[in-house]
Amino acid sequence: MPLFADIGLLTREPVEGHPELYHYEVTELGEKYRYQDIDRRGSRTKYENSFCYGQIVVESVTDVEKNEYTRAKGYSYNKTNFYVYYNYHVINVPDWVLNSENKLNACYKQITVRLPEKNYRDVLKFYVAKGDKLYQNSIIV
Repeated sequence: MPLFADIGLLTREPVEGHPELYHYEVTELGEKYRYQDIDRRGSRTKYENSFCYGQIVVESVTDVEKNEYTRAKGYSYNKTNFYVYYNYHVINVPDWVLNSENKLNACYKQITVRLPEKNYRDVLKFYVAKGDKLYQNSIIV
């Protein structure tokens, strides 16, 4: 969180009487790039907050792979997955990302900053459910 305060997405104020603790608030810039998801399914509400930037532009779909399998004995259905492989690039990357690329990459090693002048590859996994409806959980990075 100190990195996001340094970038300007959060404010950082020490908690009175506790010099090792800080209170963070989202700034106006942070609100512009904030993504919030509230999942009320299940017994506990889950909150996800993150900062998102740029838009993904799909250049081409390179492959579609179908994977079918039957559940083990005792399960009631077969399952089909589709993997869609594609190439993309990112547009409208804000200055705060470009100016903080090295810091963000050092902090978040599992995913690197996507830059506007580069091309990337990715895959989406779709599930076929009852009635042949397609569902997609998330991007696999």
